[in-house]
Amino acid sequence: MASATKLLSARGKVTSAAQASRPGTYSAGEALFSSTNPTHLLARLDQPAFKPQLPFEKSGQYAAGTTFVGGLVYFEQKWSL
Repeated sequence: MASATKLLSARGKVTSAAQASRPGTYSAGEALFSSTNPTHLLARLDQPAFKPQLPFEKSGQYAAGTTFVGGLVYFEQKWSL
């Protein structure tokens, strides 16, 4: 999982990143790591948080589809990817 975004929560460090979800497809996943030991994985989503669905996400270099998480923004008291 190539890391793009990290957020420290009460439960640990949440990481959102692009990952290969099946051959030729890259989707956005999330994982939770310990806040005191960043090598300790606490939880991980079983399914992608975001996956290629729209035509422009299923074309180009990775024809099976690609979605990348580009950043995390706090705006009007909520977090948005």
